[in-house]
Amino acid sequence: MLSLGEDISFKVRKEAIKHLPVISKLVSKQFFGRLFAFYLLKSKDNSNWAIRKACIDIILDISELCSA
Repeated sequence: MLSLGEDISFKVRKEAIKHLPVISKLVSKQFFGRLFAFYLLKSKDNSNWAIRKACIDIILDISELCSA
């Protein structure tokens, strides 16, 4: 998942972000911390606005996972 977020194709990076909430529900809290750090990094991505928009699209799901 983390390596897909670093793919050359922005479409692959965007799909990795879109599936982040689903994957995050299945992993341990410790690994979720790594996924959340990945999410924060991608939310500040200056190379492509679609990546930032994908982060915005899942922000509610991510916030619910953080509060659980």
